[in-house]
Amino acid sequence: VVERGTPNTVQFSDPIGQTFDLDGESASWPLGGMHSFDAFHNFDCADASGGPITGLWPMGSRLVIFTPRSTQIWDGFARRVADPDVGCIAPRSIASDAGKVFFLGHSGVYVSQGGLNQIISRPISPSIDRVDRYSMHNAVGAVYRTRNQYRLFVPAYTASYTPSPDAAL
Repeated sequence: VVERGTPNTVQFSDPIGQTFDLDGESASWPLGGMHSFDAFHNFDCADASGGPITGLWPMGSRLVIFTPRSTQIWDGFARRVADPDVGCIAPRSIASDAGKVFFLGHSGVYVSQGGLNQIISRPISPSIDRVDRYSMHNAVGAVYRTRNQYRLFVPAYTASYTPSPDAAL
């Protein structure tokens, strides 16, 4: 959970009453699938620029935490900075497929597999450069598995501020 009043803090809790089989791997929950949780724990994710958390995305057993200028990974026990220089500027641009997370950063579209982010939008840089920078946070991303594509929908090049994407890249 990220609350509006603490935009740099992730709050989480541990389930109460979770039991494990002898192998230590299989979990069962009491109350017929109902979950109850103990007190919240939290950790601060502020990057060097002090930017807020712009997105959270599951990646296997880890959680990817985005700020505008950094990408961090939480494995349930510890948080580490995966990329101190590249983050996500459009929360709805985040999408994943086959262990890869795609998102829009300040310089274009990136992909992450839990380490340093790699820019993948160089071939369409002229198109991305024409997008209205004030509306970039409204971009929406989606993975099209049948075509092996990540598509980014952005406000039209000449549109005034609008929350709905008008062009696809």
